[in-house]
Amino acid sequence: MREVLGQPDWAQAPGLSSVEGRLAAHDAIDAELAAWTRDKKPRDAMARLADAGIPAGHVQRSSDLQTDPQYRHRGFYREFDHPEMGRIPYSGHQFRVSGYDNGPRFAAPLIGGENFDVLAEELEFDPEAIADLFASGVIN
Repeated sequence: MREVLGQPDWAQAPGLSSVEGRLAAHDAIDAELAAWTRDKKPRDAMARLADAGIPAGHVQRSSDLQTDPQYRHRGFYREFDHPEMGRIPYSGHQFRVSGYDNGPRFAAPLIGGENFDVLAEELEFDPEAIADLFASGVIN
């Protein structure tokens, strides 16, 4: 870690040679690491640490997740055309099941977009009664 950080003076403190010393200096270490990362891109800092054998990962925003190489490799996102929002990505499941296509299969419906179907098929309303409800503004 000291090598990756460029052998800073603060990291040479004798107390940091033990777990107990590092735990006692937790807040100071966090402040120094925050300063080190401040001018680096998250993936670059992560790669530098990982290349040195230090387990590392950066906190990702949802927009970062859409370009994450592992998510792309796993086919986590699926894109669908939504009538209001255009082509958008939909998150899949965190797990894969062999032989089963377990992800979103279509775009999210519009609010009220399935009202007629629900009223007619599930609640068995008469289609003319449903039309009257729509015409009167009771249902959008």
